[in-house]
Amino acid sequence: MRSAIENKHTLLLSMLVLLLLASPIIDDRGEGAVWLSGLFTMVLISGALVIGRGRRDMFIILGLAIPWLYLTWLHPVWSGSALDEVTNLFFAAITLYMAAVLLLSVVMAEKVTHDVISGAIAVYLLIGIAWAVIYVLIEGLNPGSFAVADADRGTIWEQLLYFSFTTLTTLGYGDISPLTPVARIWAVFEAICGTFFLAILISRLVSLYKA
Repeated sequence: MRSAIENKHTLLLSMLVLLLLASPIIDDRGEGAVWLSGLFTMVLISGALVIGRGRRDMFIILGLAIPWLYLTWLHPVWSGSALDEVTNLFFAAITLYMAAVLLLSVVMAEKVTHDVISGAIAVYLLIGIAWAVIYVLIEGLNPGSFAVADADRGTIWEQLLYFSFTTLTTLGYGDISPLTPVARIWAVFEAICGTFFLAILISRLVSLYKA
């Protein structure tokens, strides 16, 4: 139990990697949506264990998580309900808040450890996943916001997750592209965040290691 507490960042990182590896083989509709919701829930629980140490953080996480859990598990949003966008909005807010709190804890760490490095990687993955959810939200509100490689709407999450990480890393293959002004500005913002994240965090970790 103590080992799990001391390696909370590693646990969160493991759940994020599992989500990334499973997403390409899970359909967004029907039973597949339930599996995706289960993976999202495991990420949420792991994130809550990491950042839910203070009363304020716990209140904020619960305030965002309870509506998301209700809409995900007690309301059949995977059947195409209009509340899909509300659910995505809550999850995007949760992941961005977790990334911000986790980044602060990594930057404020007194020394570089295995778990601190895991936390830094987890922040990067959280940013990519949060933006993928935002892209799904944008596409849901305004269909056709992205020129996707495959017209099958059952893989829209997987395609926009792929687009998110190619944008975050500024790799940009160009097979998926934003078409509307809102989609484009969010893509630009993600590329900026990815660049600054690497520059700032790596310099901080190097300084901690030297210290």
